Amino acid sequence: MLKFIFGLSLLLYSVISLSAPMMIAVVFKESKLMAAPKYDSELVTTFKANQKVAVKKRKGAWTQVATAKSSGWIPTLTLRSMEIKRSGDSANGPSLNKKFSGKKEVVATMGIRGLEEEEMKQAKFNEQQLNKLLSYKVEPKKLAGFSKSAGLVSKDIAYIDANGKALPKENE
Repeated sequence: MLKFIFGLSLLLYSVISLSAPMMIAVVFKESKLMAAPKYDSELVTTFKANQKVAVKKRKGAWTQVATAKSSGWIPTLTLRSMEIKRSGDSANGPSLNKKFSGKKEVVATMGIRGLEEEEMKQAKFNEQQLNKLLSYKVEPKKLAGFSKSAGLVSKDIAYIDANGKALPKENE
């Protein structure tokens, strides 16, 4: 009886998962696929540009993806051209985004919220990283010299309100 219930539940799971939508994305530049959603985890493989992947889920700035050969985590910002397909659709078959394919406007954006709550709880002060950050500071005189040598010029640009009118500067 237990084998029958297990078999039936496995069959139902298979049927449900076949009809579930699947997100497809394209890796737009060579990217490392990691075992966990962090840069210092084990390297699974390296994807070349234009590799198609199935999107499983997102966590912070990472997306869990899979191909026929491997699965793991990749930085979300290395993915493009996401579309939703139902399992069983052929490459040329119907997909949920076909009726919108004529649009030439951006209809969605991807945001990164940053660190997850659990990561914030585990965060620790790292003096070495703070010193590294501070080492990037450039003195104003040196910056001005670099800007001048590169032909860069300063230009004031007014902020505008919702109606397109220039807002006064804060110090005026």
